[in-house]
Amino acid sequence: MAGFQLSDPGTLLAQDPAMAEYLRSYSFPPPSDARYGFARLESPQGKNRVRVFGQAWVPMHAVGTIAVIHGYSEHSGNYSRLVRDLVSNQYAVIALDLRGHGLSEGPACHLDSPDHYVEDAEALLAEIFNQ
Repeated sequence: MAGFQLSDPGTLLAQDPAMAEYLRSYSFPPPSDARYGFARLESPQGKNRVRVFGQAWVPMHAVGTIAVIHGYSEHSGNYSRLVRDLVSNQYAVIALDLRGHGLSEGPACHLDSPDHYVEDAEALLAEIFNQ
């Protein structure tokens, strides 16, 4: 998917059957009155470029935005309960799979520089907030 798009309220922007299964298997919140979106974006690095996965849930009247960035050897799927609780309390949630984790590309749990994690997160946030 090129770029980040949010769905209409009450619908999932996941025509991809694998994506729908991912959301179901991790019990992510159905966006009954929230918009949902996901993207696989090119990271900003030159020779170390990978496709990074990110997703967001945005309630219609969000009171704030929270970015969920997981720890080492994890992925955003492990935070579905937290995401569900935050969305039900009207917070917009952005979740990122760091490179080499979850649905992001890259060697498993390996990177050449920790700056790559920061650069990937900045690129995803910029893509989402430039809507």
